[in-house]
Amino acid sequence: MSGEIEKMILFSLALWLVSVCGLVQGNVAPLSLSDCWPDAVGTGVSLSPLDGGSVPDSVFSWFPGVETVLRTQAQVLSLQETRDNGATVSRYCFRPDVPVTIAEATAGLSTYQTVFMQTEPLPGYSPPPATAHVPMIMIDVENGQLAAADVLTGQTMVEYTSLPMTNVRFTYHVTPTEASFSALGNYVIGNATFGVRGLRTRDGKFFVTGSSPSPLPFRDIRQQFHIPAPGGVYGETVGRVGLEGTVFQGPTVSVCTDDWGVQAGLQVSGTVALPSLAGAPSHSDVIVRLTDGRYHLSTGVIVDNRSLQSLVHTITGQDIPFFSAVGTPGVGVGLSFADNETSLLGTPCLGYREEPLATELGGTVPKDLHMVLRAQLPRDCGGELFCQLSKMMLGDNAALLLTGRLSAASIAVSGGLQDVTAGPLTFSSVELFMEFSRGLTATYGLGFQVEMQFPVQGAVAHGTASTQYLTVGGQLRWLVGTPTVGGTLYMRGVWERAFGLDFLSFGNINMGLQFTIGAPYPTGGQFGGLLQLGSNCFSRADYSANGNCFGGQVYVGLSSHPDDNYFYGRVEAVTLQKLLRVFGSDFQMPTSIGNSGFPTGLETSGALREIDLTAAGGPLIPVGLTFTGKINVFGLSLDSVLRLSPTSDTEMPRGGERLQRLLR
Repeated sequence: MSGEIEKMILFSLALWLVSVCGLVQGNVAPLSLSDCWPDAVGTGVSLSPLDGGSVPDSVFSWFPGVETVLRTQAQVLSLQETRDNGATVSRYCFRPDVPVTIAEATAGLSTYQTVFMQTEPLPGYSPPPATAHVPMIMIDVENGQLAAADVLTGQTMVEYTSLPMTNVRFTYHVTPTEASFSALGNYVIGNATFGVRGLRTRDGKFFVTGSSPSPLPFRDIRQQFHIPAPGGVYGETVGRVGLEGTVFQGPTVSVCTDDWGVQAGLQVSGTVALPSLAGAPSHSDVIVRLTDGRYHLSTGVIVDNRSLQSLVHTITGQDIPFFSAVGTPGVGVGLSFADNETSLLGTPCLGYREEPLATELGGTVPKDLHMVLRAQLPRDCGGELFCQLSKMMLGDNAALLLTGRLSAASIAVSGGLQDVTAGPLTFSSVELFMEFSRGLTATYGLGFQVEMQFPVQGAVAHGTASTQYLTVGGQLRWLVGTPTVGGTLYMRGVWERAFGLDFLSFGNINMGLQFTIGAPYPTGGQFGGLLQLGSNCFSRADYSANGNCFGGQVYVGLSSHPDDNYFYGRVEAVTLQKLLRVFGSDFQMPTSIGNSGFPTGLETSGALREIDLTAAGGPLIPVGLTFTGKINVFGLSLDSVLRLSPTSDTEMPRGGERLQRLLR
């Protein structure tokens, strides 16, 4: 009897084991779209399950160590994506039913051990040994060739703090040219979730890229990084274009990090529809850059050529004949909005992707709104004098690259040719320019600008670079609709050790006169420049209160046209003790007396319209009255900041009215 009971117990135990095994086998989750292509969820990517025999033989040949397992002992799922360029990418996912080690899975790929030995292949991540088991393998095939393969390591992380990612799966990632470890996961902006991949670049930095099926409002990007809404004239310009209300469709994201994995910048690209252009689709790139401890925003938009005149009218409220006279063949018009000058050096994943912005603003994105377009002079000038002069100076079929600044208050666009020979003279550049400003009245100017270079003894500083050539140029400017013509001569660059004198440097000179036809004398003029005194003045520290060098700039414009009146002045640090030291005295004043003066320098300006003197190396003078500096008198100091400017299109506050009277 006892034997029969034992048999029954053993039989019941066997049934229980079989049922448990069946239960376990039945609970193995099948491969899903989110397993194999998480960033494709909701995008309509086709999903079709296949058995091993339907997978191309070339896929198995890349994994000789586990080919049999992948053919007969693995779940298989295939996905397909048709990209914008028409290419079709097929992804094959395998989940082995039997244990497979990383060493076996990577036998036909790049050596796993070599990549494993890298110092920090990803920030804060330690890869598993080659004996670890592989939960899944993903292979991407494009045009019959291996595009990429991912051998999942089985390591996961809900929040990857070293890179801006969540829900991360780590993989051994192989392409035809290199192998590395990568992190697959999510990145969220607003309500848009991006499926992203994090990798280490060859220069040791890290970047994260991916895409999202969800639309992304421009406003969400700004709010994500706590960037305030733009104000002033720049804010008015952005508002008129309608940038704040745009929404990205099919956005992609690139996140740059530095050597320590700290997020240093981000870029979102996609298609937007600007309300100012009647909703016409436009390509846009948004760059978020970390500078001086805070994030700054730069936005590039490529608009259709036919929309240019409409866009300019929306921004300024004016119809500018210049833009309807020139043709714009080829690529569209590039617009760049930026709340701060942004350097893109050292961040290869950041930058405008589309021409003409990609080439012209590839290294640095300038502040405010800039425009870049390729223009062609019209075939028939129709008797228009400026057009005829342009063709005479630049040629009948001149193709120009026009660049310039736009705002709700002004436009300044220029373009021309390099190394132009006219008889015995060779000009380093010949340009035509157009400018519009809205001060007391709407001012519309057209003109020409030529430059020549002359060798000098000593160095000529141009920002951080230097040459042995002085750039000397001239402008001829006509106020359209008036009998007023102005001429200006300028010298751009700072001539160091001028005339062989070690203590003298000067440059960025701007001088000109304005004439009104019929008037017996000039009706306006402008002058200014930069002067530096001192020896061995090589850095900003040399001009500080403790330095031995003086420097200053002054620019003044006077005209019968009120909008052309302006002034600008800047002086480097000046104290009583510094004056004694520069002139060779060793006498030490009491500290409270010796530090009297302007220990950090002084800057002031005033203008009714934006005045651009950058062609002469001078400043860009903003609208309004400004005064900035620190005043120290016998130990008492005062930091002074004054900014008075118009606040609307048609009227000024009381301070603005006083400014008008001052500059008239």
